[in-house]
Amino acid sequence: VVANLTGDDWMSLGTIFELGYAKKAGKLIIAICKPEDYAANHLFIQNACTIVGSLGEAIVHIENISEGPSRTKGH
Repeated sequence: VVANLTGDDWMSLGTIFELGYAKKAGKLIIAICKPEDYAANHLFIQNACTIVGSLGEAIVHIENISEGPSRTKGH
């Protein structure tokens, strides 16, 4: 699950519920937010998500996970 949480000074209750369901289901959650965004300081986001600063960083993170350790350089 990728959640774009940039620029808001609060988070939607619906978004929190959706992320909670995803966490309970064992899904990977990537939150896109800047350090100054409200979401970056929210305890649930800090503990349940991989936090990245941009969509580009989220894509790189997903690519790295999908390649796995056997496809990294030197293997």
